[in-house]
Amino acid sequence: MRIEHKTPKEIFIPVGAEGIKYSEEKTVPQLFFPATLNGVKGVMAKLPSDYLNGASHIRLETGGDYIYASRPGNDYVLDPISNRKSIAIEPGVFAPVVLGIYSPGSGRIRLFAYALETKAIIPWRTDLFLKLQMLQTLVHEISHSHDKTQRVARGRWRMDQKNKDEAYADRLASDLMGSIVFPCVLSMYRHLYHGKSD
Repeated sequence: MRIEHKTPKEIFIPVGAEGIKYSEEKTVPQLFFPATLNGVKGVMAKLPSDYLNGASHIRLETGGDYIYASRPGNDYVLDPISNRKSIAIEPGVFAPVVLGIYSPGSGRIRLFAYALETKAIIPWRTDLFLKLQMLQTLVHEISHSHDKTQRVARGRWRMDQKNKDEAYADRLASDLMGSIVFPCVLSMYRHLYHGKSD
Protein backbone atom coordinates (compact mmCIF):
# COMPACT_ATOMS: atom_id res chain seq x y z
CA MET A 1 0.00 0.00 0.00
CA ARG A 2 1.50 3.29 -1.06
CA ILE A 3 0.54 6.93 -1.34
CA GLU A 4 1.91 9.20 -4.04
CA HIS A 5 2.91 12.47 -2.40
CA LYS A 6 2.10 15.69 -4.19
CA THR A 7 1.49 19.24 -2.97
CA PRO A 8 -2.27 19.60 -2.39
CA LYS A 9 -3.79 22.39 -4.46
CA GLU A 10 -7.32 21.15 -5.06
CA ILE A 11 -10.47 22.13 -3.23
CA PHE A 12 -12.32 18.90 -2.57
CA ILE A 13 -16.05 18.71 -3.10
CA PRO A 14 -17.98 15.85 -1.49
CA VAL A 15 -19.06 13.40 -4.18
CA GLY A 16 -20.77 10.54 -2.33
CA ALA A 17 -20.55 6.88 -3.27
CA GLU A 18 -22.68 7.41 -6.39
CA GLY A 19 -20.22 10.00 -7.75
CA ILE A 20 -17.19 7.70 -7.75
CA LYS A 21 -16.17 6.01 -10.99
CA TYR A 22 -15.31 2.31 -10.96
CA SER A 23 -13.39 0.38 -13.60
CA GLU A 24 -11.59 -2.94 -14.01
CA GLU A 25 -8.75 -3.67 -16.39
CA LYS A 26 -9.25 -6.69 -18.64
CA THR A 27 -6.67 -9.27 -17.62
CA VAL A 28 -5.81 -12.88 -18.31
CA PRO A 29 -7.73 -15.35 -16.06
CA GLN A 30 -4.59 -16.05 -14.02
CA LEU A 31 -4.59 -12.44 -12.77
CA PHE A 32 -7.55 -11.97 -10.46
CA PHE A 33 -9.14 -9.72 -7.86
CA PRO A 34 -10.23 -11.73 -4.81
CA ALA A 35 -13.00 -9.37 -3.70
CA THR A 36 -14.35 -8.45 -7.18
CA LEU A 37 -15.55 -5.02 -8.26
CA ASN A 38 -18.99 -5.66 -6.73
CA GLY A 39 -17.31 -6.43 -3.40
CA VAL A 40 -15.42 -3.13 -3.60
CA LYS A 41 -18.64 -1.25 -4.37
CA GLY A 42 -20.38 -3.00 -1.48
CA VAL A 43 -17.78 -1.77 0.99
CA MET A 44 -17.70 1.73 -0.50
CA ALA A 45 -21.47 2.03 -0.13
CA LYS A 46 -21.15 1.40 3.63
CA LEU A 47 -18.40 3.95 4.32
CA PRO A 48 -19.21 7.24 6.06
CA SER A 49 -19.75 9.93 3.41
CA ASP A 50 -16.86 12.12 4.58
CA TYR A 51 -14.43 9.26 3.85
CA LEU A 52 -15.32 9.55 0.17
CA ASN A 53 -14.31 13.20 -0.24
CA GLY A 54 -11.35 13.40 -2.58
CA ALA A 55 -11.80 9.90 -4.00
CA SER A 56 -12.78 10.07 -7.66
CA HIS A 57 -12.02 6.69 -9.22
CA ILE A 58 -11.49 3.14 -7.95
CA ARG A 59 -9.65 1.06 -10.53
CA LEU A 60 -8.75 -2.62 -10.42
CA GLU A 61 -5.67 -3.25 -12.55
CA THR A 62 -2.48 -5.26 -12.93
CA GLY A 63 -0.23 -2.36 -11.87
CA GLY A 64 2.77 -4.00 -13.53
CA ASP A 65 4.87 -0.92 -14.31
CA TYR A 66 4.29 0.64 -10.89
CA ILE A 67 4.96 -2.61 -9.02
CA TYR A 68 8.11 -3.30 -11.04
CA ALA A 69 9.58 0.09 -10.11
CA SER A 70 8.45 0.11 -6.51
CA ARG A 71 10.61 -2.22 -4.42
CA PRO A 72 14.41 -2.26 -4.26
CA GLY A 73 16.31 -5.24 -2.92
CA ASN A 74 15.57 -8.89 -3.56
CA ASP A 75 12.99 -9.86 -0.92
CA TYR A 76 10.39 -10.87 -3.50
CA VAL A 77 9.74 -13.37 -6.26
CA LEU A 78 8.50 -12.74 -9.80
CA ASP A 79 5.08 -14.19 -10.36
CA PRO A 80 5.05 -16.62 -13.31
CA ILE A 81 2.06 -14.94 -14.97
CA SER A 82 3.20 -11.34 -15.43
CA ASN A 83 6.69 -11.18 -13.86
CA ARG A 84 5.56 -8.64 -11.28
CA LYS A 85 7.39 -8.43 -7.96
CA SER A 86 5.33 -10.60 -5.65
CA ILE A 87 5.05 -12.52 -2.39
CA ALA A 88 4.08 -16.21 -2.52
CA ILE A 89 0.96 -16.68 -0.37
CA GLU A 90 0.40 -20.38 -1.15
CA PRO A 91 1.99 -22.65 -3.76
CA GLY A 92 0.99 -21.06 -7.04
CA VAL A 93 -0.74 -18.05 -5.44
CA PHE A 94 1.01 -14.67 -5.46
CA ALA A 95 0.24 -11.21 -4.04
CA PRO A 96 1.96 -8.17 -5.58
CA VAL A 97 4.50 -6.45 -3.31
CA VAL A 98 2.33 -3.31 -3.54
CA LEU A 99 -1.38 -4.03 -3.13
CA GLY A 100 -2.72 -0.58 -3.97
CA ILE A 101 -2.01 3.13 -4.18
CA TYR A 102 -3.83 6.42 -3.66
CA SER A 103 -2.94 9.41 -5.86
CA PRO A 104 -3.93 12.69 -4.14
CA GLY A 105 -3.72 14.80 -7.29
CA SER A 106 -6.34 12.79 -9.15
CA GLY A 107 -8.17 11.15 -6.25
CA ARG A 108 -7.68 7.79 -7.94
CA ILE A 109 -7.26 4.58 -5.97
CA ARG A 110 -5.67 1.66 -7.80
CA LEU A 111 -5.98 -1.88 -6.46
CA PHE A 112 -3.61 -4.43 -7.99
CA ALA A 113 -4.34 -7.97 -9.14
CA TYR A 114 -3.13 -11.20 -7.57
CA ALA A 115 -1.67 -14.03 -9.66
CA LEU A 116 -2.66 -17.69 -9.80
CA GLU A 117 -0.84 -20.46 -11.62
CA THR A 118 -3.13 -22.47 -13.90
CA LYS A 119 -3.28 -25.65 -11.79
CA ALA A 120 -3.10 -23.98 -8.39
CA ILE A 121 -6.00 -24.31 -5.99
CA ILE A 122 -6.77 -21.64 -3.40
CA PRO A 123 -7.83 -23.15 -0.06
CA TRP A 124 -11.01 -21.54 1.25
CA ARG A 125 -9.26 -19.98 4.25
CA THR A 126 -6.70 -18.39 1.92
CA ASP A 127 -9.49 -17.19 -0.36
CA LEU A 128 -11.15 -15.49 2.61
CA PHE A 129 -7.81 -14.01 3.70
CA LEU A 130 -7.18 -12.60 0.21
CA LYS A 131 -10.63 -10.99 0.07
CA LEU A 132 -10.05 -9.37 3.43
CA GLN A 133 -6.53 -8.28 2.43
CA MET A 134 -7.78 -6.65 -0.78
CA LEU A 135 -10.59 -4.84 1.02
CA GLN A 136 -8.20 -3.78 3.78
CA THR A 137 -6.06 -2.23 1.05
CA LEU A 138 -9.13 -0.40 -0.23
CA VAL A 139 -10.01 1.12 3.15
CA HIS A 140 -6.33 1.90 3.83
CA GLU A 141 -6.16 3.94 0.63
CA ILE A 142 -9.55 5.52 1.38
CA SER A 143 -8.09 6.48 4.77
CA HIS A 144 -5.30 8.33 2.97
CA SER A 145 -7.98 10.22 1.03
CA HIS A 146 -9.81 10.99 4.27
CA ASP A 147 -6.54 12.16 5.82
CA LYS A 148 -5.82 14.49 2.93
CA THR A 149 -9.30 16.02 2.76
CA GLN A 150 -10.06 16.22 6.49
CA ARG A 151 -6.84 16.70 8.49
CA VAL A 152 -5.07 18.60 5.70
CA ALA A 153 -8.09 20.78 5.12
CA ARG A 154 -7.87 21.87 8.74
CA GLY A 155 -4.27 23.03 8.40
CA ARG A 156 -1.95 19.98 8.22
CA TRP A 157 -0.60 20.89 4.80
CA ARG A 158 2.63 18.90 4.93
CA MET A 159 2.18 15.58 3.14
CA ASP A 160 5.82 14.51 3.44
CA GLN A 161 5.45 12.98 6.91
CA LYS A 162 5.18 9.50 5.48
CA ASN A 163 5.34 7.54 8.75
CA LYS A 164 2.61 9.68 10.32
CA ASP A 165 0.49 9.38 7.17
CA GLU A 166 0.81 5.59 7.17
CA ALA A 167 0.10 5.31 10.91
CA TYR A 168 -3.04 7.43 10.52
CA ALA A 169 -4.24 5.36 7.54
CA ASP A 170 -3.47 2.11 9.37
CA ARG A 171 -5.44 3.22 12.42
CA LEU A 172 -8.49 4.30 10.43
CA ALA A 173 -8.35 1.20 8.24
CA SER A 174 -8.24 -1.02 11.33
CA ASP A 175 -11.38 0.65 12.66
CA LEU A 176 -13.11 0.27 9.29
CA MET A 177 -12.15 -3.40 9.06
CA GLY A 178 -14.00 -4.16 12.28
CA SER A 179 -17.02 -1.94 11.77
CA ILE A 180 -17.60 -2.26 8.02
CA VAL A 181 -15.37 -4.68 6.08
CA PHE A 182 -15.85 -7.83 8.18
CA PRO A 183 -19.66 -7.49 8.24
CA CYS A 184 -19.68 -6.78 4.48
CA VAL A 185 -17.54 -9.83 3.72
CA LEU A 186 -19.79 -12.03 5.86
CA SER A 187 -22.84 -10.67 4.07
CA MET A 188 -21.46 -10.88 0.53
CA TYR A 189 -19.41 -14.08 0.67
CA ARG A 190 -20.82 -16.22 3.48
CA HIS A 191 -22.34 -18.65 0.93
CA LEU A 192 -18.84 -19.48 -0.39
CA TYR A 193 -17.68 -20.78 2.99
CA HIS A 194 -20.87 -22.32 4.39
CA GLY A 195 -20.12 -25.75 5.78
CA LYS A 196 -16.34 -25.39 5.36
CA SER A 197 -14.32 -26.67 8.30
CA ASP A 198 -10.94 -27.89 6.98
